[in-house]
Amino acid sequence: GDDSVFDDLGGDDSGFDYSGGDGWGGDDSGFDSGFDDFGGDAWGDDWGDDWDNDWDDDWDDDWDEDLYDNDDWGDAYNTKKHTATITPIPGSTYRLLSGRKINSSLVCDKKCDTQYCEDESDCSGHLIGMYCIEELSKRNKYVPPRRMCDGETDCPWPLYDGRDENDEICTVKDFTEPWCTHVVTKEKVPIHDFTRCPAVDKALIFNIAYCTDIRLTYSNCSQENLIGGECKINGYQSTIHKDVLCKKGLSICDDRIEIKCKNLYNNTCLLHKHYFCDGIIDCKEGGLDESSKICSNMIKDKHCERKIGKRGKLPLPLGWLNDGVEDCIDGSDEQKCGIGPTKRLGRPNLDCQNVFMCPLGGYIELTDLCDGKNKCGNERELCALSRKTQRYKTPTIKNSVNVMSHQMSYCVKGIESISILNGDHCISQELLFPGHDVFGLSQTGIVLPRAVQDCDNLFGESYVLTSCTNKCKNSTCLIQNPPRYDDCPKQLANRIGTIADSSFLTFVLPYQRHWFTNDYFVCDDHTRCIERSKLCDLVADCEDGTDEKDCTNHFQCNTSDSLSSLSYIPKSKVCDGVFDCMDLSDECNDQCSKKILGSMYLKVIAITIGGIAFLANSAIIMKNLYVIRRSRTAVALVNKSMVILIALGDFLVGFYLLFIAFKDIVVYSKKNYYCAKQLEWLVSGECAALGVLSTIGSQVSLFAMTVLSMVRLHGVQGSLRVPGGVNFSKVFRVVTVIITIVLASCTIALLPLMRRFEDYFVNGMKYPNEINLFVGTSTKQSIQPVLGAYYGRMKDTTLSWSRNIEMISGMFSHDLDYTNFTEKAERLHFYGNDGVCLFKYFVAKEDPQKGFVWSILILNLTCFFFISLSYIFIGVISRSSSSSVAGTKNNELNKRNKRMNRRITIIILTDFCCWIPFITMCGLHSLEVLDATPWYSLFSILILPINSVINPFLYDDILMTTIMRTLGIPVAVTSRMAFTVASTIEHTTQRVSSVLRPSRVEHEDNSDRESSGTLVVAESESAV
Repeated sequence: GDDSVFDDLGGDDSGFDYSGGDGWGGDDSGFDSGFDDFGGDAWGDDWGDDWDNDWDDDWDDDWDEDLYDNDDWGDAYNTKKHTATITPIPGSTYRLLSGRKINSSLVCDKKCDTQYCEDESDCSGHLIGMYCIEELSKRNKYVPPRRMCDGETDCPWPLYDGRDENDEICTVKDFTEPWCTHVVTKEKVPIHDFTRCPAVDKALIFNIAYCTDIRLTYSNCSQENLIGGECKINGYQSTIHKDVLCKKGLSICDDRIEIKCKNLYNNTCLLHKHYFCDGIIDCKEGGLDESSKICSNMIKDKHCERKIGKRGKLPLPLGWLNDGVEDCIDGSDEQKCGIGPTKRLGRPNLDCQNVFMCPLGGYIELTDLCDGKNKCGNERELCALSRKTQRYKTPTIKNSVNVMSHQMSYCVKGIESISILNGDHCISQELLFPGHDVFGLSQTGIVLPRAVQDCDNLFGESYVLTSCTNKCKNSTCLIQNPPRYDDCPKQLANRIGTIADSSFLTFVLPYQRHWFTNDYFVCDDHTRCIERSKLCDLVADCEDGTDEKDCTNHFQCNTSDSLSSLSYIPKSKVCDGVFDCMDLSDECNDQCSKKILGSMYLKVIAITIGGIAFLANSAIIMKNLYVIRRSRTAVALVNKSMVILIALGDFLVGFYLLFIAFKDIVVYSKKNYYCAKQLEWLVSGECAALGVLSTIGSQVSLFAMTVLSMVRLHGVQGSLRVPGGVNFSKVFRVVTVIITIVLASCTIALLPLMRRFEDYFVNGMKYPNEINLFVGTSTKQSIQPVLGAYYGRMKDTTLSWSRNIEMISGMFSHDLDYTNFTEKAERLHFYGNDGVCLFKYFVAKEDPQKGFVWSILILNLTCFFFISLSYIFIGVISRSSSSSVAGTKNNELNKRNKRMNRRITIIILTDFCCWIPFITMCGLHSLEVLDATPWYSLFSILILPINSVINPFLYDDILMTTIMRTLGIPVAVTSRMAFTVASTIEHTTQRVSSVLRPSRVEHEDNSDRESSGTLVVAESESAV
């Protein structure tokens, strides 16, 4: 702890001073072999007064990546705390206990200078390894920890005592004692004081390491003067060796707190974070460690014992609170997240969340999931499957004779031999990238199209080769210059130096036996070289994204500002109706952003038809509710009840149209707003409710029209006419029919939303963006590969939705009361297949709901045919009857009957226009003749609602009467029209009855005459 240690190594009395003032190794003092690189700027820029409270940036694990040039560990040795048992004298010779002589300046210098590093074995009063004692000569033999308990005796009998393999030191007897896996035998061995806490040096560690886990070598030191601090190792609180502080090459603590260091005063003072602001000046040159800005804002009432340094409880700088680094031993300065294996520190400005559990152990914060880094074993594979992304390649064909020759795979399809390519389509040439005049580089021959190509559908090597030979439209070559020899220092160890452009040093690599290549692209940060086949393949291999940035064959998603999470998709996937980007930018942009109703025409039609249907049917409902109480016959009661039901169904359809138009025009009026919120709308309860209302409205109206046509057909036939007046039995029957119609319609509409049948009707699952795994909505087919990649082989090929949700939930932690985002998964319900929230009439062959949908379509088609045939039959009978009557009485009845037939024709035609084209389109879509999904808006706004607008004019006279009055036409005309129709039906009924039952005509004639007035009134009320 004083200045006498290593005093004479150069400089003055400061201890471990610098030779010549320019770093270790300024002379031949013995230190130049290991620390030459500590002069200059190896430690980066001096922070000085630029220090601020942003400790997350200043102390993170990234800042120290460039601290040690050429992977040199450097020196963080705090000489004030070092107490050596040997004081070397320069120029003198020191005799080790084994008898070996060595220059005393090399002893305890933290560098291995002898076999097995004996010169570093007895420093600071701490013996590393052991000595074997020869019984006769009493000579000592040094055995490092690595050779102890390795199965081979280094102290053999009879010369030595065999202690290095003795059971007393090599057998784990009590499993409560510390043990580890031996680096040689891979067996469990006890940990002893003489096997741990050596001095820190690369060569020393690899020569004497005892445990496979290097962390157990530098923890729990027995000597107090070797302890540098405390931290958790493998989850257990442990002390650590002081010499591991600020050593980038070692990772001892679970949270890597030991490397949170700062270099001050032009690299002359390397100091750990926890030695700042402690009231003791550790850097003598100005004391910046105590005058830094971080020390100006201390928490006076917050004292704790810091992990590093043994200086008692100290106040904390404000910037250390909740900065993501646990500085206090008790962790009181940080917010804690998780429990058990996910226990961790909270991140600055972020609430605690659940995490993604890695299949083989460990976890990933949700914000880091799918960021392009493979931190979780097969994380990239999982993300590629869940997000439907992949690495795209357009392969080239190599000549089997000359492997340096490439052919574009799309050049001439079916050609197997390059030698026969001599037509007009392709040309052969030598490949020479711009500026690549590299000595010794083997030339690459390529066969490529003669004409300039559109390279938007080329990826990887094909894109590079084509663009770098000027055969791409609007695409430039990414490889402009060969890599420098010192680029990518941690890659390509077999590089061979050569000259490029006769001006600078580059490298080539041997390829097979006779060729040399340099097919590499250097990322802009010069830390990584990637193969040219990985260029422009839609995967960012460079940390800065430069391997994809300038390519013209992709669309870049706006997923994140972080370069590590850049996402690319092919141009062909833009505006294809399927979300591929997490932020939906591939479908929500100026080129293809969509709204619920695609055009202004549909919006106008929706408002017009919806408004008319809403107002007209409201009037019909109110009028008939008022007059139904005055119905004196069962015929009038049935007619009024069915007309009310028809109007109610059409009213719901009108409301549906107006609400859809309101959502599109008012709520989602901003540009691209609906597109960004589309998924939220499709899975919402609001969309489901609209779908239910429109379905109930359509079915109630159709069923009521069917019942009404049935009743009128029976009335015309006469024998099945509802007799007599209104009584309880007749009212009960009518109410039963109404309830049956409503229940049947509600069942059809609500059945697809029942959770019990979700495996048939749910089209997909939308997981919240917070879990950062799935894009858009995911189907069972897209989720299955993700589950297979996470859990391994699965027996079931098709899982229920509940099982899918359960297994997806199992991929994430469920700690404490944190928000469980997997529980917020929303189902893409039956009505969420399009923004108009319509019943899913367009189903494909593989859709599980196709049976249900086609059952409803066939039911509706049957109703249409029944309605049409009923009115045709009514028209035929009335025409025949009126012709007979007209011949004997007058021609006026025949004219009136023609008017009724025209109304019947309108009813049939509107039903035909509503259902026949629609059902035909559904069939063509189901047979995959065409894709009808883009026409959902048109059918839901224009085709299906036709009846909802026309029915009020066909089944009741109030609207026609109002219109006639508005136009100045006498109301008597409309009354006569209604009376004429009713009279025609009455006389036709009597005529048919007389033909069918001649024996009863005489008897029933008087009763028919008596009831004719009542029937005429009833039919007049219903305006048939």
